[in-house]
Amino acid sequence: MGTTAAEIVSNIRKTRLISMNTLADLAGIPVSTISRIEAGKMEPTLSMLLRIAEATGFSLKQQIKEAGDDQPIAAYLDRLSKKGVSLQTRSDKELLTVASLAPVAKRKGARRVELTKSLKKSIKGLSNQGQMPIVSSLEAYNKNIETQQSFIPIIYIEYPEEAVALKAATPYSQQVMFVLPITDNVREYAILFGNVVFVSPEWGMIDALASPGRQPDAALEVLALIKGEAV
Repeated sequence: MGTTAAEIVSNIRKTRLISMNTLADLAGIPVSTISRIEAGKMEPTLSMLLRIAEATGFSLKQQIKEAGDDQPIAAYLDRLSKKGVSLQTRSDKELLTVASLAPVAKRKGARRVELTKSLKKSIKGLSNQGQMPIVSSLEAYNKNIETQQSFIPIIYIEYPEEAVALKAATPYSQQVMFVLPITDNVREYAILFGNVVFVSPEWGMIDALASPGRQPDAALEVLALIKGEAV
């Protein structure tokens, strides 16, 4: 039926073979409103869109599903950047709320894999495979991969599904990490530091808070230390 209001209304008319005037009469809505909706110049309310659909014998399924992407993080950090506000000034509750909107384990393409060698060697191996790794979590926050600081490191790569050398983690895996596909948002927040590409420290911290297990607690401890030093 379409994904935008303009597409939905246009497709309703084409399917029922009716004019804008007829649709307007059926739905009890001015024809000028129908015209503006189809032209993309007006976004109707949900109740108006339902009214149009029901008047022509259609129903609109109203479902809310997990988007499974990182847009909530990008939107939040964009707002902070525009306000010139530091992440360290935000409350832990606010940061945890943002993190809960984009849990690492539920993002599209996320893979929980075994970490069988040092994080540094794993990153180098992925780089040699042409995966263009971008490092996140506490390693990104501190811009350091020499020592593993995260319980579950997070690496963004070009094609997680093609990283066949990475074995899926099991309940018995001693060390694990998450690999996720690189998105446009991640690219926008990528920073080259030395010979390693990291997400921004702010993104890394949100990812750490959005991780499962003990990682959020470790991230909050790091934040508390930073905030304490800033006082």
